[in-house]
Amino acid sequence: MRLINSKRIVIEIGVLLAAAMLTGCGGGGGGGGGSTDTESPVISSASATSLSDSDGGAVTITASVTDNVAVTSVTAVVTGPDDVESVTLNAGSSNSYSGTYTAAENAEPYDVTYTVVVTAKDAAGNTDTEECTFTVSFESPPVPPANSE
Repeated sequence: MRLINSKRIVIEIGVLLAAAMLTGCGGGGGGGGGSTDTESPVISSASATSLSDSDGGAVTITASVTDNVAVTSVTAVVTGPDDVESVTLNAGSSNSYSGTYTAAENAEPYDVTYTVVVTAKDAAGNTDTEECTFTVSFESPPVPPANSE
C-alpha cells in the first residue's frame, strides 16, 4: 500500500489549473486579449501661409488631425527650389497642430512655389498624409524715375 501526499496533489492541481487559465485567456502567451489599432489618424485640413514679400520669412504650417486613440506626432516636409526641410508641428487646441518654416528670399524673377507634405502618426504606427503648397512671390524691382531732361 502506498501513501499519497495530499498537499502535493492539491498544489500540483492548482499550478496546472493556473497554467490552463493563463493559456486559455491569452495570458502567458505574450499577448492576446486586447485589440490592435488599425485606424490611421485623419488629417482633415493642412495649410501653409503664402508670402507676398520676396524677402522670404516665417511661413506658418497648420493641420487639423484626429485619431481614434491618440496622435503621437505631426510633421511637415517642406520642399523648395533648393532644399528639403522637416518641421515638427506642435499640438494646440481642438486637434490643431502648427509649426513654422523659414522660407528663403526669392531672388528669382517669378513666384516660387513650395510643396508641403504633412504626415500624422499614431502609437501603432498608422499614418495619414496631406499635401498643400505655398508661394513666395516675386517682387518686381521699382521702376527708376523717368529722366526729365
